Amino acid sequence: MAIGAALAIGSGLISLYGNLKSAQANKRYNRYLSERQSDLDRWYNEEYNIPYLDTAQGQAALQSLRTYYGDAMKRLDQNSAIRGATDEAKIAGGERIQRNLADNLVRLAGYGTQYRDSIRREYQGLKANLDNLQQENLLRKSQNFTNLATNAANMMGGIAEAEGDF
Repeated sequence: MAIGAALAIGSGLISLYGNLKSAQANKRYNRYLSERQSDLDRWYNEEYNIPYLDTAQGQAALQSLRTYYGDAMKRLDQNSAIRGATDEAKIAGGERIQRNLADNLVRLAGYGTQYRDSIRREYQGLKANLDNLQQENLLRKSQNFTNLATNAANMMGGIAEAEGDF
């Protein structure tokens, strides 16, 4: 009887120790997931709210447009001087270049919308992955609680069985 009860109690204590360590690991994992969520939210807020023209991509595109259209205006001036173009012809050529520049700037603004959409989609995907990890952790916690209850019932059953043998 005493041996059976001692084994049942020992088994119960080992189970409780395992559950305590599991709970500590769960707390660390919860902290980790919470930190990841904070990092993800911070990244999203920074990236989503930055104007596209302030990004490296936007700056590069804008610089490319400046260079291209600056060179186009210089070529227009040089060609106009060589051909002896009238002021009206120079203005017409400049207006054509300006319209093309305006069209490209509108297109560049559209890239800003695409950029924000891609940031939002990436955030949603990363957030969904993080949500899945949190759900898996909750499932493990519930399984750990079930294991604790089962082990406690088994311990009580072992003690009762040992007492019954006496």
